Amino acid sequence: MKKRTKCLRGINSNIEKNKEYHGWFVKRIEKIKEGGIVFYELEHKVTGARYVHLESDDRNNVFTVTFKTKPEDSSGIAHILEHTVLTGSKKYPVRDPFFSMLKRSLQTFMNAFTSEDWTAYPFSTQNKKDFYNLLSVYLDAAFFPRITELNFKQEGWRYDFDGDKLVHKGVVFNEMKGSMSSPNRIMAEAIKQSVFDKSSYRFNSGGDPEKIIKLRHKNLKDFHKKFYHPSNAWFFSYGDLLLEKTLKQVSESVLSNFKKQEQMSEFELEIRRDKEVRLSMEYPIAKEEKQEKKFQTCINWLVCPIEDSYKAMGAEFLFDILIGSPASPLKKALLESGLGSDMSDDAGYNMEFRDTLFSVGLKDIKKEDISKVKELIYSTLKNIKDGGIDKKLIDAVIHKQEIYKKEILNSPYPYGLKRWLDMIGAWIHGGNPLELIEYDKNIERLKVEIMQGNFFENLIDKYLLKNKHVSQVILKPSQNLQEELIRKENNFLELKRKNLSDNEIKRIKSTAKNLAELQKSKEDLSVLPSVHISDIDKKLEEPAIKEKVTTNFSRYEVNANGLVYFDCLFDIKDIGMKDVKFLPLLCYLLPRMGTQKKNYEELSQFLDLYTGGISFSPVPATSRRNGDDVFALVFRSKSLKENQQKLIKIFQEIILEFDFTNKKLLKRFLFEKIARIEARVVSNGHVYAMTLAESGMGKSQELQEQLSGISQLEFLKELSSDLSEEKLAELSVRLKAIAKNIFSRDKIETVLMGANDALANSEVKKLIKSLPISTLIRQENKRFKVIKIKETREIPAAISFVAAAIKIPEITTAEKASLFVLSKMLARGFLHNEIREKGGAYGGFARFSIHENIFSFGSYRDPHVKSTLEIYSRVRDYVLNLKIDDEMMEESIIMSIAELDKAKTSVEFAQDDFFGAYIGYSLSMKQEFRDCVLAIDVGQIKKVVDKFFPGDWRKMSVAVFGSKKIQL
Repeated sequence: MKKRTKCLRGINSNIEKNKEYHGWFVKRIEKIKEGGIVFYELEHKVTGARYVHLESDDRNNVFTVTFKTKPEDSSGIAHILEHTVLTGSKKYPVRDPFFSMLKRSLQTFMNAFTSEDWTAYPFSTQNKKDFYNLLSVYLDAAFFPRITELNFKQEGWRYDFDGDKLVHKGVVFNEMKGSMSSPNRIMAEAIKQSVFDKSSYRFNSGGDPEKIIKLRHKNLKDFHKKFYHPSNAWFFSYGDLLLEKTLKQVSESVLSNFKKQEQMSEFELEIRRDKEVRLSMEYPIAKEEKQEKKFQTCINWLVCPIEDSYKAMGAEFLFDILIGSPASPLKKALLESGLGSDMSDDAGYNMEFRDTLFSVGLKDIKKEDISKVKELIYSTLKNIKDGGIDKKLIDAVIHKQEIYKKEILNSPYPYGLKRWLDMIGAWIHGGNPLELIEYDKNIERLKVEIMQGNFFENLIDKYLLKNKHVSQVILKPSQNLQEELIRKENNFLELKRKNLSDNEIKRIKSTAKNLAELQKSKEDLSVLPSVHISDIDKKLEEPAIKEKVTTNFSRYEVNANGLVYFDCLFDIKDIGMKDVKFLPLLCYLLPRMGTQKKNYEELSQFLDLYTGGISFSPVPATSRRNGDDVFALVFRSKSLKENQQKLIKIFQEIILEFDFTNKKLLKRFLFEKIARIEARVVSNGHVYAMTLAESGMGKSQELQEQLSGISQLEFLKELSSDLSEEKLAELSVRLKAIAKNIFSRDKIETVLMGANDALANSEVKKLIKSLPISTLIRQENKRFKVIKIKETREIPAAISFVAAAIKIPEITTAEKASLFVLSKMLARGFLHNEIREKGGAYGGFARFSIHENIFSFGSYRDPHVKSTLEIYSRVRDYVLNLKIDDEMMEESIIMSIAELDKAKTSVEFAQDDFFGAYIGYSLSMKQEFRDCVLAIDVGQIKKVVDKFFPGDWRKMSVAVFGSKKIQL
């Protein structure tokens, strides 16, 4: 890509208020102060469809169509329809246009979402031709899908035979079996059931596996006809696109085919009740976990309608004050009580419903302490209300909002999509979309009411203390729950199998045969639009202007919308392996424990008042200069430009005057860290499996597993097994010694990013000068030897995650590019077909790490293990015998370029460039790699597979996370 040029303001200046364009009436045009955005609101005169466009000079254009969808049971009908809609349409009658378009697009985001009361189909791309290609496919998929019975059975659920044994299959069925193993999801569903008595929010919108199997194909078609109509649609776009051209395409391809339909999907406000409801549910824990201190409880209140943006903002600010930071009074009281390890799962202010709700509680508590938690919550709320809220806490929350408004980043979602997420929940229920995008008026109104006194104290009284629509949810741990659920399903299937008629058996086998034929069938994908290699810019986009101020201080002049970003890295490659496992805990504690000048509350409050947050993280990598291992502790932060001196000074205070002597606090944060990792394992088992499989393949992979893999959780649990005063004192001393060895002048690299007149060079120079010279003596670590991993881990989940990895010897850039392209070809082709379509897992993927030379396979929420491993074995023969035509080759290259050219803001480009310089990955090296990707041919693909891939998974490194250990 060429260096970006700023789009001219007023690209849609031809659009005028109160005029009509292609059937769309323009209701409002407003300039929004932050981010240089122009807001357009339109309504389709015939169908009543709504449209909001945010014009920006951002070329990463976003489009979304959203439908309000109202489930009437827990069969997951909206979720299964979301999947099935994307499996072929009137204009594009191919088996899987969604996944096919991933191969024919330079998309920066493509997905579909099912929320509690809406279903949406968003995409984004930086290429204009690609935008209108995707728009055509998405619109036809949403409004004119085929919804065949076979695709319903594949994506939703079906019966099948494994030998003579009857089994359940289906992508969503297996996804939800995995999802409903997560304590967070179980808690979320329990909260809904306890708070919503009558409305459809009480149902599981994703689908309860026991209820999914009651859903029929006809139900799906009826649901689509009822809800997927322009009269029930909310359109959104963002970026530098031509609005009139987009309106024309939407109108001609979709809206011209419809007339207005009476609204069928209103969500009623919950009728307020006057008594508390108490609900208990079980959740699975690992066999080795002790049950006595693994209970959870939370109190939940129904708060206010989401469409009242001012009330919802006031409530959001209140609950941020109460539990949003370590200094928050309710969170502080709960965690300092010693009753639990961390806030309960799904705690916080939930705006996914028309009636918003607030939940707060504790996890890892004893059964006998459940009532104590409730009493503590209410007594603390009363004390806060009576004693008043510290003004600094209020100022800190308002400051957080100001930072959020100004920050323009494309992670974790494209910026335009984040703005859509800010508004969609309230917009579909009649909220004012302009107020939801432009917060200033509500914030100014809020400030006036705050100055009059007791604003938030009165909200505590209204929403919490006097609110009778409240519930208490209790999660009870069970070591046997997963086994019981599996046994229950097997008993059901055995009984079902005994009672099957001959005709039913024939139908099940016929479905399996027809699905197999469908999955094998060769399709003509030429009906789908595509970008081509000729549409791709050959030159990489250049990062911002860089200036090297000193040997260890760089600055980038970027448009950061009034913010300044300050990043540092400390070279820690000399640290001893015996200290490595302590680094994640050290990084977690540094911004939380306090300093010699500020206790933890004061530090938390200072960070909220003057920064946009800070973080420390250990990052191992491999140098592209010489292949050596590099290891850095990375610090990232941001602030308003007027607060950057305070930001730099607090960073200096944290790294030079840290204080780990508060043993009670040290113990609390250790348990909090453990609880947060435990919560991720079930939902992100594929990441842990892949990290473990790769851990025997290099020093940086070994470090990564010690730092962020299952070994880190096991280490922290072992550390927490003895937390006597003596052991805590030893831990404090150990952390202090490690930190003193890290933060030194000769090990630091720093960078400032922002507008040129906002960068305070002198403050950074003072900081560097204040640091000591390192006294660290290089530790003699054992030399790394590549080994093959064969590991399984039992986790409390009903489904598996299966990973395998191959270490590739040092190779040429062209070979790296071939393996990178191959990973895309396999992920969207062979693995998708075998693991998802045939196997029923939620997903199968492949990746190649261009820095570490590791090729990996993985599956996500997978009902199989051995058959998936056999699929990895078959990759070699599959590729070597595959007839790779020009179209397949071009698609794989396009997918690879889409991955390499992910949308980045100028700040994100600068951050990548800064870290790239540290590991020796220069712009010219990136350009060389990209050139090689664009030039890959079939011969190179087959050559690397023949050279590096074994035809047997037993010769790969393998890790499996699942409901039971298996012999590999």
